[in-house]
Amino acid sequence: MKILNIVAEGRFGGPQKRILEVAKVLKKKGIETIVVFPNYDSDKFQSLLSKDNIPFETLSIHRLTKDLGHLSKFVLLFPLELYRLTKIIKKHRPDVIHCNGSWQIKGVVAAKLTGTKSVWHLNDTFMPGYILWLFRIIARLFSHKFIASSVRTTAFYGPHIPKAKRTMDIVLPPVHTQKMNPEIVTPSEDIASYSGVKVVIVGNVNPIKGYDTFIKMAAHAKTLTGDKQLHFFIVGKILDSQKKYTAQLRQMVKEFELDNVHFLGGRDDVPNCLKAADIFICSSDAEAGPMSVFEAMSMEKPVVSTDVGDVSILFGGNDCGIIVPVQDYKKMAEEVVRLAENKEARKLLGEKARQKAIEQLDIETCAQVHADVYTKVIAEEKTINA
Repeated sequence: MKILNIVAEGRFGGPQKRILEVAKVLKKKGIETIVVFPNYDSDKFQSLLSKDNIPFETLSIHRLTKDLGHLSKFVLLFPLELYRLTKIIKKHRPDVIHCNGSWQIKGVVAAKLTGTKSVWHLNDTFMPGYILWLFRIIARLFSHKFIASSVRTTAFYGPHIPKAKRTMDIVLPPVHTQKMNPEIVTPSEDIASYSGVKVVIVGNVNPIKGYDTFIKMAAHAKTLTGDKQLHFFIVGKILDSQKKYTAQLRQMVKEFELDNVHFLGGRDDVPNCLKAADIFICSSDAEAGPMSVFEAMSMEKPVVSTDVGDVSILFGGNDCGIIVPVQDYKKMAEEVVRLAENKEARKLLGEKARQKAIEQLDIETCAQVHADVYTKVIAEEKTINA
């Protein structure tokens, strides 16, 4: 079986990590994956794929975005870039084309034009109206099968998809629980060196991640604890497009007089940062499947998360993590302080979180779901052609 996996962004992040890790496991099962992505800002992704001998193709291709210059090229170059994609498809002759994200319109259209079955992987719970409008058209005319990264994703996109195609397999973002294992990871020294309770958040710095909520939470926690030592660490890359937002966050820290909030920037040692943490935070305004939460669970950390994606379903009534309403920094602060004062509660939550990660989020489980979906799609095609 051969899969052509198309992703509309070359910069390494959650979707790219999932594609890489799943491809490695599928390879052991005899399923070949060729990854296709833009050549811009993709050096890290290319390097990691090469390291694991996962074949890939890069090309100049534009995606839907708010940037007017990039958006205009998406429209003007649409025929040319679509032609390039069809050439790659014809070159490799895959059994299935896996297209990642509702932004991935060209891949779905190219699959239809070449007569190749496609799986459209939806992985968000919010989309601007103009993209939803275009998505509805493409979904009706060109799509074959959909999968989703959360139940909430299916609920969001369901009304925009033809009824016959609304039944979707749920593919949760995977975690390599054998590598994200607290027994074999050493703590990051620049976090562990601080005394007191360490509270960590991980993710590229942007508004959707709710970093302003995180900082307000830190400020409110300070009012609740007085002089008790709490330190808050932001582990996330600051993109050029988010420098203004980052400056606003730093100004908030200054205005709240928070000398215990630390910006660590992008890191390649996230497992080590998680190992050093006492509490993990997800303060996002919207997510489908927050990878950082799942990795923190695998690292046996107690998690306090906003009610995004399927986190509340996974936590099962706060059994292995704590849910607070989106943007409710006061409730989040209260839960953080409660955990900070109860080491045994932190330990119990963390242990249950890791067990849940092993049972439901492990990379082997996720890869098998991918394989089952591909097999189902191919079987449907053979039935049609019979």
